[in-house]
Amino acid sequence: VYGIPDVDEKEHYVGYLQQPSLAAFSKYITASQKDQVSAMRQLAKDCFVDGDIDLVNDDNMFLFGTMNQFAKVIEARNGRLVNLSKAGK
Repeated sequence: VYGIPDVDEKEHYVGYLQQPSLAAFSKYITASQKDQVSAMRQLAKDCFVDGDIDLVNDDNMFLFGTMNQFAKVIEARNGRLVNLSKAGK
């Protein structure tokens, strides 16, 4: 996430997040039905590994930087189911 040189302490903020576990993602799905922002922040906290913790803890940094990037990571994937079995078997 890019910082604002006149406002922020850093020019760039970097955070390393792991892929959410099934339990963490399930907690996110349940909480997101009530409060999307808080649910996403909790998921970010659950997945944070290392880097600039301000990306998760700072309200402005999270809302206008991290949340947008993190939403791309948890975006649902579209797929197609194909039946590969032969008819009658």
